[in-house]
Amino acid sequence: MKNKAFTLLEVLVALLILVSAATIISGVNFRAFVRSAKERAYLDRVFVIQKDFLDFIWNLENKKTEKKEIKKEINKIENPEINITTELLDIDKKSELTNFTGNVKIVKTSGSWKSFDNENILNFVTFIRLKDKKK
Repeated sequence: MKNKAFTLLEVLVALLILVSAATIISGVNFRAFVRSAKERAYLDRVFVIQKDFLDFIWNLENKKTEKKEIKKEINKIENPEINITTELLDIDKKSELTNFTGNVKIVKTSGSWKSFDNENILNFVTFIRLKDKKK
């Protein structure tokens, strides 16, 4: 009569294959989870910087700022932790756009933050046409 049970060696090999597959799958899932968390934090900061950028432009266009023109604005936000600097820059004298220096400015917003021992910087840049001052 032949025994129809598995040998100890066959059971150990099957367990080794099963554990190896589970380890690989859990490692892939963990890396995907960490990547997802990093991307979510990055996107949160992108939207915060973009909102600050657009608020600065809107305030500038609608004269919600003080009578003097603001050249630089610095905001420190706690949650998410981020430093935002928005600058109103003149067009460079060597630029082809020198004909527009009277009413066109450059708005540059930089956001910086630290995450996972890295320094991250994100910039938004645009041109803005200021309304002509009434004479």
